[in-house]
Amino acid sequence: MPGLDPFIRHAITPPAFDQAKVHRHRLVDALHAQITKKLIVVAAPPGYGKTTLLADFHYHTEIPTCWLRLTEADSDVMRLASVLQASLARRFRRLRGRPHLEGLSTVSPKALARMFAAAVEDQVSEPFAILMDDTHLVNASPPVLEFLDELLEAIPGQGTLVAAGREVLDVSLARLMAAGDLAGLGPQDLALTPE
Repeated sequence: MPGLDPFIRHAITPPAFDQAKVHRHRLVDALHAQITKKLIVVAAPPGYGKTTLLADFHYHTEIPTCWLRLTEADSDVMRLASVLQASLARRFRRLRGRPHLEGLSTVSPKALARMFAAAVEDQVSEPFAILMDDTHLVNASPPVLEFLDELLEAIPGQGTLVAAGREVLDVSLARLMAAGDLAGLGPQDLALTPE
């Protein structure tokens, strides 16, 4: 995507998956088995292979994926919206410029999330996953959490957010669990096994 801010380009580019590394069939299969959920949380301390698992999934799945590597800068909801828009547009060309973000800095996080959900519902019919890495970096931002919570509520059923971080993404987990829309992997799941 020519003309894209280099920081956003970096944020939406999945890391290379080194084929020499171990392909974690069991964990990739576990993600595939839960892909109909709206949220799959992958939470563990540093060094457990969360980013590697997301890259492994990205390179071994047949469903479209949108990558977001979060930084502290993404605690600003409009910055996160710009990164999400770029990632969605990279995967789904028909979403380029949708939703139109210019002039929306005063829109509430919930309204912004509903605009994203409406654009996805209008333009994307196939199942897809948003792979969001380092979500712990935005857990202290109420506007971002409000945006993500509403996005999870409003996004059509074909969309799944896979949120990886050092701690669980602080959204309405009880609501998602009650609706059967929550799955997760923790340190015990990510631990290497003899297989």
